[in-house]
Amino acid sequence: MKKIKIKPKVDPSLPIGGHSRVPGWAPEQAAIIWIVNIDGEQVERATSDLLPNDLIMGVQLDPVILASYEEAHGPNFYLIKSANGGHWLNPKAWTEKFGTNGLELVAMRNIKEIR
Repeated sequence: MKKIKIKPKVDPSLPIGGHSRVPGWAPEQAAIIWIVNIDGEQVERATSDLLPNDLIMGVQLDPVILASYEEAHGPNFYLIKSANGGHWLNPKAWTEKFGTNGLELVAMRNIKEIR
């Protein structure tokens, strides 16, 4: 039997991470509410109420915080790298390219790693 190497496909619209120009800041720190799936229902939780096994489905970030960082540090206050590599994108460029909120995606990825 011939072995076939399969190269896994990576969704380029998922971020592998980001870089903050705001010292000590990451997108999950701007979370207002997290959307988690509990027994098939979507439930809202504060960051302090998240449980280790919560299945996070979404997050709402505080637009006032984001606007203040953009005003103080410029549009590149946070840069996001897509899973397929390429250029670092600021939040607006990410949304234009992929049609999603890159800061929210990074926040969901990060919160899973730090809980």
